[in-house]
Amino acid sequence: MTNPRCCTSGAFLVTLTLSIVACDKQPLGPTRPDPIPSTHGVSGFVTETTDSGVVPLDGVQIKATYFGGSRIGITNTQGRYAIGVPQGDVAIEVVSGGFETLRRNVTVTAATVLDFSMVRKPAHRTLSGYVMEETAAGRVPVADVDMEAVYCPPGPRGSYSLRTATTDADGFYSIPGLCDSSSALFVYKPGYHLPPTPDPQCEGDGAECRWIEIAGNTRFDVLLVRN
Repeated sequence: MTNPRCCTSGAFLVTLTLSIVACDKQPLGPTRPDPIPSTHGVSGFVTETTDSGVVPLDGVQIKATYFGGSRIGITNTQGRYAIGVPQGDVAIEVVSGGFETLRRNVTVTAATVLDFSMVRKPAHRTLSGYVMEETAAGRVPVADVDMEAVYCPPGPRGSYSLRTATTDADGFYSIPGLCDSSSALFVYKPGYHLPPTPDPQCEGDGAECRWIEIAGNTRFDVLLVRN
């Protein structure tokens, strides 16, 4: 089977980079680390412990909130972040889709190092639905369609894994063990294709997919067209 590549890593990762401006009255946009624009600041690494060991997490949002304002940083490909903040009490929030949100309070008196190890949310959502074909007699189910959904959010550097299922005689499929997150659903059936879609996050290259939001157990039906 063709290795699916419908979604580029840019579709999964936040890569906005804005310069930090000296302003404490309103939130600033995301910034990549280096340098910390202050003699005081918070920096460190965000990682995930996997079966293969500790790996850095790219694109994680770090928000530092303090009296009078807040600032946001984004981890780089090494999992590093750096945020300039004033002296005093600072609330840190670490957010990434598919992971448990981390929070920590710290009193900043000098440059402060805070490392975070993130834990994935339990994968217990089910994506299910029916695959149908439009015919002159109306819509009929399509059996033996390969359905593949991205498992939770992408990992470091855009890597991802899949959960799979095959439609039954009624065209029904069910893919358990997913997370609440954005996901690409790949659809394969010789002699069939998905109708054109304006969704820029799903494109050809040997694989056809639909970009969907999984929030709790999710129903998503698919309509195929014969080649």
